[in-house]
Amino acid sequence: MKTALSYELVNMYSSLADNMYLNYKWYWENLTDWTAAVGFDSISLTLVPNQFNVGRGGAPRCTLAINTKYGSAEGYLKYLNESGIQNVSSFNISAQAVLADMFESGAKFEDLYPILFDHADDASDMLASLKGCCLNVSPTPAIGALKANLGEDPAAFERFADEAAACLNKIGEMTAKKGIRTCVTNEFWTLARGAEFDKFFQKLDRKAVGYTASTAMLKIAGSDPLEVLDKYFDDLGCVFLNDTAYTDTVGTYATATPEYPQEGEQQRLYRDLGLGDIDFAAVLRLLKSRDFQGYVVLEPRYTTNVPRAVLRTRTFWTKLTKEV
Repeated sequence: MKTALSYELVNMYSSLADNMYLNYKWYWENLTDWTAAVGFDSISLTLVPNQFNVGRGGAPRCTLAINTKYGSAEGYLKYLNESGIQNVSSFNISAQAVLADMFESGAKFEDLYPILFDHADDASDMLASLKGCCLNVSPTPAIGALKANLGEDPAAFERFADEAAACLNKIGEMTAKKGIRTCVTNEFWTLARGAEFDKFFQKLDRKAVGYTASTAMLKIAGSDPLEVLDKYFDDLGCVFLNDTAYTDTVGTYATATPEYPQEGEQQRLYRDLGLGDIDFAAVLRLLKSRDFQGYVVLEPRYTTNVPRAVLRTRTFWTKLTKEV
């Protein structure tokens, strides 16, 4: 079992005070220093499609930005190694991010999966150079966005799920040639959410596509993380440990902003690790008992205080591994 820290602890999607600093190279290099200082030697990055505004920024959020700031993937890896980070364990890409980019570029909705495939091709090239192993793919846009494009017809959703699965199978075959494993993820706002994951996963070629689980996403969707991890253990690529105390009582998953609830008593989805309701001791015990050899990615997703969360995550993991 190996560990990595997810850089999705930084919330790039809010307009909090001083959020402009998140686009500066020095901010992310500080984060890299903090990550190495507390003893993590691998990271996981979330990538969006290449676009001008993201590409000219200092955040490692697309391959264009990394190439622009470090010259190449090899240049970025050299910087990481000199800072104490050995590799980038995984990239995370999503159909939702592709759809958002298409909205800006004016592309047609039916071009979503060809664009996602090209995005995956580009990302997996760089991931191989960064000594990574898993390309984690969120397979569909948010259900709220799909309703805006497909309406409410269940048959249209089923056809769309088939198209998503076909694209993932192609991506899996393509990345395997580069030594990268493609894994589907289970965000609670997609067509692969919760109990629907079983049905979606059956559409996939399990020789080409694995599964990267996310504890908070499973719980928010009403699934038991332990049951899902045990059921799909042989398919696991990575396991993301993220925490939540949120219960979706108002159908947030199907709204336009599923990660930012606008109704209900609870309006914060994620917690720093150990501060929510996930039984991480049971999760780690299961992974150890089954001799999990992949990456456990620690993700205090969208934390409210990044330096504090890095320290908290180190303390959380140290205590948990001593306990289990």
